[in-house]
Amino acid sequence: MRHFACPIVLAATILYAFGFPHSAYAATLYVGPAEAFTTIQSAIDASSNGDLIIVRDGTYTGTGNRDIDFKGKAIHLKSENGPQACTIDCQGTSSTFHRGFYFHSREGSATIVEGFTITSGEEGVGGAIMCTQSSPLIKSNFIVSNTAHTGGGIFIELASPMIIGNVIRGNAASFSGGGIHGFRNNGMIADNVIEQNRVEGWADQGGQGGGIYCGGGKALVQGNLILSNSTTRTGGGAWVSSDGDFPVVVANNVFAWNSAGDRGGGLYWASGGLTLLNDTICWNYAGTGGGVYNAHPVTSTNCILWGNTSGLSAGHHMWVGGLVISYSCISGGLVSPFVMGGSISGGVGIISSDPLFRGGYHLASQYGRWDPEANSGAGGWVLDDVTSPCIDAGDPASDYSNEPAPNGGRVNMGAYGNTPEASKSLGRVLTVKSTPVTGISIAGKATDHTLTVNDQQTVELSAPAVASVDGLDYGFIRWVIDGQEQPQGQSLVSLMMDADRNAVAVYFRARLGVTSAPYSGIYLSGSPADTTPYERIFMTPQNVALTAQLRIFRGTVPYNFAYWKINGIAQQARLTDIQFRVDADTPVQAVYNILGDANGDCVVNVLDLITIRNRLGTNSYDSWRGDVNLDGDVDVLDLINARNKLGTRCP
Repeated sequence: MRHFACPIVLAATILYAFGFPHSAYAATLYVGPAEAFTTIQSAIDASSNGDLIIVRDGTYTGTGNRDIDFKGKAIHLKSENGPQACTIDCQGTSSTFHRGFYFHSREGSATIVEGFTITSGEEGVGGAIMCTQSSPLIKSNFIVSNTAHTGGGIFIELASPMIIGNVIRGNAASFSGGGIHGFRNNGMIADNVIEQNRVEGWADQGGQGGGIYCGGGKALVQGNLILSNSTTRTGGGAWVSSDGDFPVVVANNVFAWNSAGDRGGGLYWASGGLTLLNDTICWNYAGTGGGVYNAHPVTSTNCILWGNTSGLSAGHHMWVGGLVISYSCISGGLVSPFVMGGSISGGVGIISSDPLFRGGYHLASQYGRWDPEANSGAGGWVLDDVTSPCIDAGDPASDYSNEPAPNGGRVNMGAYGNTPEASKSLGRVLTVKSTPVTGISIAGKATDHTLTVNDQQTVELSAPAVASVDGLDYGFIRWVIDGQEQPQGQSLVSLMMDADRNAVAVYFRARLGVTSAPYSGIYLSGSPADTTPYERIFMTPQNVALTAQLRIFRGTVPYNFAYWKINGIAQQARLTDIQFRVDADTPVQAVYNILGDANGDCVVNVLDLITIRNRLGTNSYDSWRGDVNLDGDVDVLDLINARNKLGTRCP
């Protein structure tokens, strides 16, 4: 089944506008052989607005499980495990009519039927489902092998139902609308697979709309796969009559392998002008207008018309009353017998190269094609060995915002143009990192991450000046682009993506911890000045200048400044002024010793006298060990001062 986000988004908007129910239900009822309700109708009769009814797996037949009537209730009826597991077998015959559902009590979009196989219905109108003056939501069902005079699968009259995401297959009508028949239908037919339905009309009447019949109204027909439907007369894939000021919209559909005995193998337009936007119309057949027939003017943009044929060689692709066409792919070109009828104008952006279809009529791409069968049917992106010429070949003025990146900044031709399933263009990969920490929001994602963008696209990256990670703040320093440092502090950079590129945002955080020994509480001047111990956090590398006091007192005990330690390494003795750069966590310590304590053991004793004596006459790097009076030399005066301090201890 096709998974088109574009129409579904629009559908959701409309559904909520009309009161689509929330996920919370008033009550949940169950239907099944072992449940309180053994028939679907009995559960509906017992339900109230806002209820959910879940039908257990199995095949449901007979009275109460066919000709089901919601009686105007806004309830959600769904199977437990999808249409493969739950079947409503209507058991209709030509002599005993039965269908699956009959909506006729002005039900709205809060009335939902979801997840059933509805089969073997036979009625005058609406073999499986009939909606008259009602607008339910019919979604995710298999509507197969039903029969009616009109509307073999679904019949719509003066109503606006939402028919979304269903498989409508193998239904038949003897007059019109093999799959769906709509008269004054103002609803939505979106994201369905409509295939192998047929109409077998008479020679002079009926035989209209093998897949879809839309007789007036302002329906939206978008995002459908309309395949292998047939009719004896007109509109093998679809037959449409527009209401002028309120036209039926036909966009982003695939019409393929449909046939009509007379006119319009893919699409027959009965009245008014027709606008085709991003439709793929291929390998359809009719006597006249193999792809499209419209006696009135047609405008076609971003379409693919390929391989259609006409038995009378009269407009293989189109027989139209006039054609304005641009940015489309047409096998054979804009010449007879491929396009015939009225005058042809436009012609800008027309190509005739093979569109290179792949599964689901997606366009081949070396850079990414959505394959609905990948991942065991869950769908996924695959790479081809060739790329379709229809990628990035649509109207430059058309919206392409729904296409996944890289999208070339231009819409693709064909049914998947401007949808999330559009085949991808040549792209470039931008790797965005941050250091020394990750998790910084740049370009809408937390680092480290990659962005896939269009070739030649300009990308702007803006790094926050301060980023908080795990409760810690870091300051931005610079970008490093493809290994090249950018100017410090320039947080905004613009990159031309003419190749894969790498961008690293460099951040900084450093702690300066200042202490003193053997005691704290010492005031240090300079920048940053404070009383030990203290710390500072820097967001950028900083130059630091500190000055230690040459002598301090702890109570009455004098201490001399000895040296600085930076990162655990002793600096030059007696050098009270120090300058250094903080470009990482940096511990700094001002070291003092008591007067006369030449060996630094916090007591003045005979060992200190020996140390001083051994250093008499020196003024070396570590002369602080003997220079008690701070005159720069170790001499007899220092020895006398130390002797006078014998027994002094650190407080």
